[in-house]
Amino acid sequence: MNGPLQEIMDRQGGIFARHQALNAGCSEREFAWLTRERGGPWTRIRYGVYTERASWESKPSEARAAMLDRAALLVCDEGTVLSHSSAARLLGLPLYSADDGLAHVTRLRFHDRHLTRTRAGIKHHCGRLDDSEITWVDDLPVTTAERTVLDVASEFGYASGLVIADAALHRHVTRDQLTSALTRYPYDVHVRLRATVVSDADGRAETPIESLGRALLKDMGIEDVRPQHEVVLGDGTKVFVDLYSARLHHCFECDGRLKYRTQVNLRGDEVDADQIVWDEKMREDALRGAGFGVSRIVWKDTMPDAFSRASARLWREIRLQDAARMRSGAPRSA
Repeated sequence: MNGPLQEIMDRQGGIFARHQALNAGCSEREFAWLTRERGGPWTRIRYGVYTERASWESKPSEARAAMLDRAALLVCDEGTVLSHSSAARLLGLPLYSADDGLAHVTRLRFHDRHLTRTRAGIKHHCGRLDDSEITWVDDLPVTTAERTVLDVASEFGYASGLVIADAALHRHVTRDQLTSALTRYPYDVHVRLRATVVSDADGRAETPIESLGRALLKDMGIEDVRPQHEVVLGDGTKVFVDLYSARLHHCFECDGRLKYRTQVNLRGDEVDADQIVWDEKMREDALRGAGFGVSRIVWKDTMPDAFSRASARLWREIRLQDAARMRSGAPRSA
């Protein structure tokens, strides 16, 4: 790798365009040899864009997607901005059910006959995009968090929109900013969907499964759900439950498998999986002992085709635990 081309790669996150390699002193013959299909040290990751093969093959899928997003800008017209799921990745916002294998960009042009088109792995969106809706991350132009939330909801639907909206409120934006972004486009074809996402968004959710669990409970008709609700146990200990319905006096814990792997606690000490499972059991027993019902929502419960099964199980648990509490005379502590 010659010096000028290495500088280009360092500046562009490890990628370079064919013309950049040639301008940096690489001959046509040398370029053809370096990018040969079998064993060449350089590999093409997108039409006209390359990187080092060994580095590319060692990267996880998330890192590859981010490089492909960056590569998209290298082959697009000036005035193109990363948007939708590509912007979310760069902003560090979580994506759910939004992996379409494409880089998404918004092009600041209005005269193109095809307003939205997909070509060579890039989905080009055309439309209005104010300067205030563009920010820069790692020297790349991207849509702001609030605009990205609306775009993801429009492109991928309610569940995807709710996950990213909750995360944006938790980390990046205020509700006023999100509402302002919504009211900027009152005639958008997806305005009702966007409005529902913004209305339902809650920055207290800490993980995507909490957002999806809240959506599941809403579909079940449980609409008084409080995320990250503080509960005081009988010994005065304060704990937070993922979701809580005051009407049902029932806690819903949203569990992904990562929760039960070895972790590092707030003091920096390693806690093994067995201890985590035991602590969680003791916590659940303490909640029930204090008069609360407890149910668990896992990833498979949030899948669209799982609603009947998941809702039936949760309602059954709610009824059984409420009946048991009534028989025992346990108090309904707040």
